[in-house]
Amino acid sequence: MTKEDIEKRYNQLVNSIEKKEMYDGRGTVDRYTCGTCGHIIYTTYRDKGVTPYTIRCNRCGGTKYHDKTYNKKTVPSYVMITDWYRPSLKDVLKMSDGMIDHILNGGLILDEPSTRTDMNLNELRDKVYQCAVEHGWHEEKLSNEHFLCLVISELMEAVEADRIGKYANRDNFEYYMKQRKRDDEEFMYAFKCDIKDTVEDELAYACIRLLDLAGLMNVDLGEVDVDELKCSEGFFDWTFTESIFSIVCDITDLDFFDKYPFDAYLRALIRLIMGFAVKRNIDIFWHIEQKIKYNELRPYKHGGKSY
Repeated sequence: MTKEDIEKRYNQLVNSIEKKEMYDGRGTVDRYTCGTCGHIIYTTYRDKGVTPYTIRCNRCGGTKYHDKTYNKKTVPSYVMITDWYRPSLKDVLKMSDGMIDHILNGGLILDEPSTRTDMNLNELRDKVYQCAVEHGWHEEKLSNEHFLCLVISELMEAVEADRIGKYANRDNFEYYMKQRKRDDEEFMYAFKCDIKDTVEDELAYACIRLLDLAGLMNVDLGEVDVDELKCSEGFFDWTFTESIFSIVCDITDLDFFDKYPFDAYLRALIRLIMGFAVKRNIDIFWHIEQKIKYNELRPYKHGGKSY
């Protein structure tokens, strides 16, 4: 097929697609689940067109199957959704013959970033859960609502820290830690002076509470792209309190809690809080790592707390 033929058919498609009698998924969200590793993604239609029933799993190389469709209005804002879209003519001309044929017949492609800055949440999950077990926090069976309440408590402490302008002094902390090799006691001293009970610390602890619950429930959290967190929707024009209120509303959204898989709920909540932190220029992963180390050095049950 010549360049002129491709351009003609592409323009004909773009000009006629809206009038065609065919399925229009722009008001829906589709779930794809990997039959091998169980990884889930949620997709929607940015453009009217055709999407495949199966896609390749970019985590394990297996096959993801389209197994459920939701009304887009019922899906909470914190669920990460990837778009199916129609590429530009310029991009189509660079594709293989098979992909060109797919596009010219109305096919869409998945908007996945070509370069990623991924963080492995499962590694953080395992580290957090192991620490919690060693400190006695899982000696009795407690409900999911118990753990989620503790997440909310950390978010409320973040609000209290913001009210008094208590933010971390990372520069001081790192300057002190880099002067010479510091022992654990000196780390604890610096952490308490420059990081503990700050906005960043409380947001990190909220994430840690969710990571711990994911470890308890053996939820596969996969990877998170830091650049995607920066570009995710929400929080841009909201105050700190409005943002935290929205997050708490999502945590307590019982309709989503009952209708959707719990693993998807946890993955979405963790990304929601992380996204909020990233948009406030908080290096949330650095703060999570510092808080994990601090918790590892704390006494059993943190000195006598009941939960």
